[in-house]
Amino acid sequence: MDSDAPRKTHEDYYHELCALMQVNNFYITTKSADCFDSDEIVFPLVPQIMEEEQKTLLQGSSKESLVIKTALAKKDPNYEYKEVEKRQLLHFHRKIYVPSSLRERVHSWYHYYLPHLGGDR
Repeated sequence: MDSDAPRKTHEDYYHELCALMQVNNFYITTKSADCFDSDEIVFPLVPQIMEEEQKTLLQGSSKESLVIKTALAKKDPNYEYKEVEKRQLLHFHRKIYVPSSLRERVHSWYHYYLPHLGGDR
């Protein structure tokens, strides 16, 4: 770490985390400048967001999307679609598949709302 580089403040991290709570500028917006005080912050794994992100992923040509498309074409039993709250979501090993585009946001959401209790608990 460069000792001459400016250190990030708590506020810098806070604003970065607020920015991570947004998903490609759709569905999730906040009315207040303080994104964590708003009732409009939505859990990142709501079916509407998951369905949209999964569709976007499968329309792309990333390595992740190619692996999934190949598995679906070969009818791999580990990949299947199941209905969740009237949405068709891709599952992998019977768990909802979280696209890489949402993983950082999910991780940040859990760290903010369910903080680590400490090393001794």
